[in-house]
Amino acid sequence: MNFTIVENIRNHNEWDSVKGFFTGLLKILLFLILIPFLLIALIFSVFKKGDVEKIINDWTEFYSDKNLTLERLFIDENEIPDNLDYPEEPNDIYLFQVKSKPEIPELKGRFFDYQFVKTDQGIFLLSFNEEGKGMSIWYVDSNEHQFEKVKDLKSSWWNFGEKDGKITLSTTLNKKDINIEIEKTGYNKTYKQ
Repeated sequence: MNFTIVENIRNHNEWDSVKGFFTGLLKILLFLILIPFLLIALIFSVFKKGDVEKIINDWTEFYSDKNLTLERLFIDENEIPDNLDYPEEPNDIYLFQVKSKPEIPELKGRFFDYQFVKTDQGIFLLSFNEEGKGMSIWYVDSNEHQFEKVKDLKSSWWNFGEKDGKITLSTTLNKKDINIEIEKTGYNKTYKQ
């Protein structure tokens, strides 16, 4: 598969700081207004008993078509590997392992982010790599059962989606906005480690 990749980087300016200040102020005001409602809801939830079902250590299907099925296993927060290149900013980390039917051996031993984008012929996945190696975006072709690295990325909290037939990734890193567009344009060899 061949991909066309467009990457745009924009530096932040003073106006971004002013917008950030007022956005933060608005969030604080909304929080102060919502506190009474949250306290009331908390009081009622203490007295309400319900069945809480926690699904963990179960493989769940998240992608399926006539040629390929992908399942993922949630990695418990106590089992998250320490040797992966996580972003510096603190955030909740949701890691998954992925397996396929029919089997694609290259999926084993990789840790994927919860975000993915489905296309007509496959799925794009984000992986956390070993320390110092950032992240990678991968493409799984459901027709050919191919697993291919599309691009290495800096470790960050990426917004990942699809717009106008292109895969889009965006983040802010070191006061710079980074936007990447990926468009599948053809085929080449599968990724081999």
